[in-house]
Amino acid sequence: MMEKLKALFHKYYELITYVFFGGITTVVDFVIYYAMLWAFGEEIYMLASVVAWAGAVLVAYVTNKTLVFRDKTAGAKQVFWQTVRFVLSRVFSLGVQTALIWLFVDIAGMSEWLVKLPVAVVIVLLNYVTSKIMVFTKKKDSENEDVKEQP
Repeated sequence: MMEKLKALFHKYYELITYVFFGGITTVVDFVIYYAMLWAFGEEIYMLASVVAWAGAVLVAYVTNKTLVFRDKTAGAKQVFWQTVRFVLSRVFSLGVQTALIWLFVDIAGMSEWLVKLPVAVVIVLLNYVTSKIMVFTKKKDSENEDVKEQP
């Protein structure tokens, strides 16, 4: 039984760790967001959302690079551009998050205290897809790229 669990964990390592560390990142986001609402008042919910996002992005980059995708990108130039892609993908999801919070709070009249969780679920999924496709892509072995199958 334990061997089967280990095999499943190894097979789905990336997804499992992404969900786990995404949860931690979400907790960071929530703590900062709600602490700012509590400390400064509900009228700053948009500012609180942006500040919480920045804290979460920092945690997400470190955990995604080192623990989830186990990225080995080295060299200042490569790491710089990877970081730029990561931040830009998160800026995109920040725009989606801000639009959704605005839609639910200002347009639909829902509580700014309640909309954060369903929006966070959408953002976690969006961030996984963008990280997988745009940021932490696995490079093909250059030898394998040059080899063509013979008919």
